[in-house]
Parts: sequence; C-alpha cells; structure tokens
Amino acid sequence: MEFTTSKAISPYQPVGTPKTTAEAILTQANLLFSQRGYDAVSLQAIATACRIRKSSLFHYVKSKAELVERVLQRVRNDYQLNVFTQAKITKDVNLTRWFDNLNHFFLTQPTSKLAVTLAASAQIAVIGQQLQAYFTQWHTELLALLKPHLEHATAEMFSQESIERLHGALLMSHVYADDRYIKRCCQQLQARYQTLLINQPTSM
Repeated sequence: MEFTTSKAISPYQPVGTPKTTAEAILTQANLLFSQRGYDAVSLQAIATACRIRKSSLFHYVKSKAELVERVLQRVRNDYQLNVFTQAKITKDVNLTRWFDNLNHFFLTQPTSKLAVTLAASAQIAVIGQQLQAYFTQWHTELLALLKPHLEHATAEMFSQESIERLHGALLMSHVYADDRYIKRCCQQLQARYQTLLINQPTSM
C-alpha cells in the first residue's frame, strides 16, 4: 500500500511561470505557512514567491484569512486522497504497512506539518474551524480503517491515541528539525496496533 502524491506544482520551487494559477498560489502559500506559521507570512511574501504583484493575488482571494482557509481545505483533500482513500483501496488486512507509508508521507511532504505550524493561530476563527475539521476527519477516517479489526471501544481509543501521538511527534519534529520523532512514533504505533490485534477477542 503506497500513498500517492499530488500532481500539483512542486512546493519546493517558486512558481515562476508566465501565467500564475490559483493552484500555484495555494502551493506557495501552503509551503510558506508550513515553514513560518500564519502570522509571519504576508500576502507580499506569497506574491513574491509566486513572482507576481501583490495586487494580482486579489484576483484569486480577498484576504490572507480566505487564502489560509483554502490552503487548509486543500490539505484535508490531499490527506483524504493520499492517505485514507489509498488505505481503503488496498484493504491492508492489519494496517501494519499503513504506518510505514504514513511515516514516508510525513517525511517526503514538506507541508504535512501545516496543522502544527498553524496551531498557534487557532484563535483565528477560520483557522480554528479548519483545524477542528482536520482532526475530526483524521478520527473519522482512521476509525473506519480500524473498526474491521478492533472492537469499537478499542478502535475509538487507538484512533484518538494515534492522532495525539502523531501530531505530537510532528510538533517535536518541527521544533527540533529532527524527523526521527516521526519515524519513532510510527514504529511505536505500529507495535501498539499489533499488540491490540493479538489481544482481540477471538470473535472478531
């Protein structure tokens, strides 16, 4: 089971195309917000990264708040497609490889830490609402993957535990610029899941 990656413009390089698209603007905004957080990123910085005038941004969005909302919506869509939908398609029996691939996804996608960097600005209504929707999505989708293999109460508990530990590891990784936190967390959750499977009632 492998996670796919978006076919959108690479987040690693400035856009620099003659005709900047809304998708390109979202890509650059995503990268900058992931690196610096919300408050430290200006519309001018995003326009510069896109190699366009700041005034041109207003053809696509009315404000920075609207831009970050659209960025977060796209991140949620990316997770839905590249993380959860892929798991449903492959129907991995015990989800062991899912944790390996989740680790790979976090390490290869520089914007996977966006929720962590924006958490400090959760008091801004649009960011707080999108982050709540993001974590609700994680819980709902992960629970759906776990239910065929674990009792409901156990699946609920492990889903919540996984989300808390994964995003704690993402925070530590961001603060210390050390991706080993993510790898170690995924390995620990993988082992924890195997233990829960072994202790499941035989009726499952």
